[in-house]
Amino acid sequence: MSHHERRSPWPGRCLRTLYFILLTSLVPLLVGCSVVYTLRPEKAVEDSLKTLPVPEGASQLYDAHGFSFGSKDSCTAAYTYRLYGTHLDFDEVVRFYQEKLPLEGWSEAEGLSRPAWFSQTRHFLLTVSADPEASGAPAETIEGGRRSYATLYRLALTYMVDPSCWQI
Repeated sequence: MSHHERRSPWPGRCLRTLYFILLTSLVPLLVGCSVVYTLRPEKAVEDSLKTLPVPEGASQLYDAHGFSFGSKDSCTAAYTYRLYGTHLDFDEVVRFYQEKLPLEGWSEAEGLSRPAWFSQTRHFLLTVSADPEASGAPAETIEGGRRSYATLYRLALTYMVDPSCWQI
């Protein structure tokens, strides 16, 4: 190549610039998907509750939210307890969740005293209990539910920021 012919740095510079733009645009987007829930675990619970199946004819009677904190900062958990009333037997409620949750990517959690399922990422644990008092609902809500429905059940959804914190 003679001194009159110069190669333009344009193709290399263009590719590097394009790569930089792509990298700086996508990485925050991808990281943001998990960081949002890490910073706001209650939002993770809220979003997940919107997608959970509920047996036909079941009515939500009570809803309570809270946080629990473990020995490590990463063991912070957000939870929601809901009390439902239904005319199904409790065993039918459990069967409903056993049939529906695997279709949504949940797997049964072994070793717990009550029916429980983990989400695919193991960030979420869902439990179903026949103990309405465990929902934290006021006594008058529970009494009214017992007068109106054959079965009251508590659904508890917990989001653990670090899924390795589950001690099951």
